[in-house]
Amino acid sequence: LYNLFDLPVDVEGNVRIQAGNTDTFYSFHGEEVFLFSLTKLALGMDNTVLCMFFFGGAPQRWSSAYPWFLRYLDTRYADLLSFTGLERYVHLFPYFAFCIWRRAASWRKVVNPVTGEVSWMPGIFHIPWYEFRFFGFIDGSYWETCTPGTGPHGDYDGAQRNIDWYMIQRAVYTRYKRMHGLLMLTVMLPNGISFLYGPCSARRNDRGLVNMSNLDQHLDNIQNGRFPFGIKFSLYGDGVFTGYNCISSRHTPTQNAPLTFLQRLENKVMASVRISIEWSYSWHQNLFRILMSFKNWKLRTERPYATEQLRVITLLTNCYSCFNGNEAAHFNTFSCPTPTIEEYLVVP
Repeated sequence: LYNLFDLPVDVEGNVRIQAGNTDTFYSFHGEEVFLFSLTKLALGMDNTVLCMFFFGGAPQRWSSAYPWFLRYLDTRYADLLSFTGLERYVHLFPYFAFCIWRRAASWRKVVNPVTGEVSWMPGIFHIPWYEFRFFGFIDGSYWETCTPGTGPHGDYDGAQRNIDWYMIQRAVYTRYKRMHGLLMLTVMLPNGISFLYGPCSARRNDRGLVNMSNLDQHLDNIQNGRFPFGIKFSLYGDGVFTGYNCISSRHTPTQNAPLTFLQRLENKVMASVRISIEWSYSWHQNLFRILMSFKNWKLRTERPYATEQLRVITLLTNCYSCFNGNEAAHFNTFSCPTPTIEEYLVVP
């Protein structure tokens, strides 16, 4: 993995990193930066503890090296992580749709709401595989951060509270979750590989990020002329993703048109299948304990890196899936193999 990241090192394997906005440069070995950064992400410890028990040296030196590593990976793999990376998998959309259909069509227990009769039948038995059009899933996730703007207005005795504290905190506050944080829009394929847009302020919602990212138009463009008869594949999300061409959600009843039995069955089956995208968020938290430490998620520091940190965690989670697989790609779920690490990290 270290070799694939291709850190910009010299002939001796060292990398020079600028200390903030000063003229001072620190020299690190590339592998040392790599190991320190992955350890910090995995354990969530601060620089002082990591230097005391694992790496040694001065903790303040790593306050420049760690953000540099995050920004390097974020810049190098920006297209791979963003929705632009979906273009690399567009030729596999029919196969992904088949993998999801195969899971959704598995046999399950069904109770007739009219007669109460219990029977076993395929989940979406009335939809053949060649008419199934969902190739992946979409969802938004909130990540809590430190409350910004809580400190004094200046670094001196008797300093007053920050005069803009209300506007600063309101800028990233969501009443839906009642917290300050970031919102990230995620697209997950049945092989467990995720793509994201953001993170943005938690004041936004999922539809706002879809509109900001122009995802629906992007999916429509990359599929133009790709499949016969003008077929277009779509993402499946919850009820908020309505009114799009290439993003679909559950059936909703109207006053004069209640849902039929088959439509209710489709909603129930697809809801149980869509839950797999929630697993990707648990992978983040299980692999990287830094997500559980609020002190590592500050938005108003001199050189904030909270957004880059969240994107790099998504990248490393995808890399982990390439090495070890994941629950989504497992044969008991979608049975869709993940790419090799060389295939995933290739830079065009």
